[in-house]
Amino acid sequence: MYSFDDVKTEVPNNELTDLKHEVDHLRSALETTERRHQDECNCSTLEVNNANELLENVKSESFKKQLEVEAKIKEYRVEADTLRAKLIEKDNDLNSISQENKGLSLKIEENVSAEKESELQTELEKSESLLKDLQACLLEKETQLQTIREENKILKSEILKKETERNEATNDAIALTEASRAAKQEALIKIGY
Repeated sequence: MYSFDDVKTEVPNNELTDLKHEVDHLRSALETTERRHQDECNCSTLEVNNANELLENVKSESFKKQLEVEAKIKEYRVEADTLRAKLIEKDNDLNSISQENKGLSLKIEENVSAEKESELQTELEKSESLLKDLQACLLEKETQLQTIREENKILKSEILKKETERNEATNDAIALTEASRAAKQEALIKIGY
């Protein structure tokens, strides 16, 4: 490349001045582009860091929530199993009472007192009422279990959404960095590097 001293011997002063102004202008443009590139890189890095931090927070909270949900599911399963066992026991009791009632009904036909029949009927009704209560309780627990499963599904969906947003932010930052690098390269080409 020619130096400015070499140019003085080959071109008039006004052209030399114009060349100096153009070089100064290109240098200024290059410095501006580099500053803008640095600012944009810093901004992109901050956005990516913020997105990563947000995602980690969401993952942490979601993990804690999932552990709580799994603990509740285990608790409800144990409770549901216990209720099922009680239900089976009461159902067996009911069958036993029903069989006993049938036998006593035969005795009633053989002049067993009406008072005994009334007591057995009351006992049977109590057992049937208790059985219904246990069935209702079991249904409620199963409904709660389904609700918890739905909440867990929503949490997983939110995690996927946050990961998608983070990927989009990262892609935007990469595109911005590439554009800045291209602008810097163009400026370097203009000043002859």
